[in-house]
Amino acid sequence: MISYYYSSDEGLNLIKSLLVLKGHKLYSEIWSDQPPVFTYIVSYFINLFGFDEGLLRILINIFSLIIVLGVGEIVSDIISKYHQRDDYKVRLISYLFAFIFVPLINNYLKFS
Repeated sequence: MISYYYSSDEGLNLIKSLLVLKGHKLYSEIWSDQPPVFTYIVSYFINLFGFDEGLLRILINIFSLIIVLGVGEIVSDIISKYHQRDDYKVRLISYLFAFIFVPLINNYLKFS
């Protein structure tokens, strides 16, 4: 069985996205201390697929995966420049490093 874990940021982001969908203007009618891109992406996603918590969590996990892969690429580039080599072992180690230090799914889903 899967139980969901909510943080306060998730609720705020969902409320902002739903208000944007209803026609309210971000930053003039809706307070936000974050850049607008994520709010508009979530709004578009809700408009396209409907309000489904599971799909929204998949969207968040896709963004988390992009961050993990980006960190892996950065670490891989640093290691390659420092050791003057670029092969699959360096990339594999850097991606493993990224997956260890950037939590992907555990912040969003808890298995019980």
